[in-house]
Amino acid sequence: MHDIDEENYPKLVEGSDKVFILKAGATWCAPCTASRGPFTELAEELKDKFVLGEMDIDKSPNLGSKLFIRSVPAFFKIKNKEVIDQKIGWTTKDDLRKWILS
Repeated sequence: MHDIDEENYPKLVEGSDKVFILKAGATWCAPCTASRGPFTELAEELKDKFVLGEMDIDKSPNLGSKLFIRSVPAFFKIKNKEVIDQKIGWTTKDDLRKWILS
């Protein structure tokens, strides 16, 4: 899993040849913290099909604005530099896996 920030976003996310799943969160957000372990597990399980990474909105406020983040955790599917889908909030690892694979 990649730690994404404003500096490496263009190369790692927009430059990815696979669909990139980006989780945006914050250290003060309980659901963001709760989703970290399951999201890390999914990054390992799905590494052959997708690239997963996460960013801290407090450390990358300009990137948060670029993605129009209003609530966290927020998950984005990005392909060819475009957000193709997004999911707001945390439910379960299985729910997130289904969304990623959809």
